[in-house]
This record gives sequence, structure tokens and C-alpha cells, in this order.
Amino acid sequence: MFSERKIHQGRCHRFRQRLRTLCSGNGGTVVAIPIYLIFSPLSWPLYLLSALALTFLAIYVSQEAEKDFRKKDASQIVIDEIAGFLWTMFLVTPLFCM
Repeated sequence: MFSERKIHQGRCHRFRQRLRTLCSGNGGTVVAIPIYLIFSPLSWPLYLLSALALTFLAIYVSQEAEKDFRKKDASQIVIDEIAGFLWTMFLVTPLFCM
């Protein structure tokens, strides 16, 4: 029979696993917002070139990291989230309310 402690440990482990997988993409977005704010004043052609350069860098770094982690699309790799956020925000002007 399972003890109450074992059941509780199993629930906590599943919760941590879910939390870790949920937070990886969110962590990438949190890092991407300041990068977007740095890129946003650029003209759209320069922003486009910067986003393209970051995308190629993300592809290379992700491929190398996958070899190290021995896992396809490991949750620790968030540079692709950053590049995706920059593409999502392309041609969007940030609005600041004072």
C-alpha cells in the first residue's frame, strides 16, 4: 500500500515538473522584454536585421545546447523564446503611460 507521505511526494514532484515546464517559456519572455525595449527605437530595417541575426544565433546555440542536454527542445533552452518574441513584436511600437 502507498503511504500518505509517498502520495504527497508524488503530487509535489508532478507539481514541480509542471511548474518547471510552464516557467521555462515565461522566463524566456521575461528576458526578451528588455531586449525588445532596447531594439524598439531602431528603424524597422535595422530591427529586422537584428532580429534575423539573433534568430540565426538562437538556432546555432540551441543546436549546440541540445547536444549537451541530449534532449530535443530541452526546457532549459530559452533563446528561441527570445527570438520568437522579437519576431512577434516586429513593427509594434511600445506605449508608455506616464
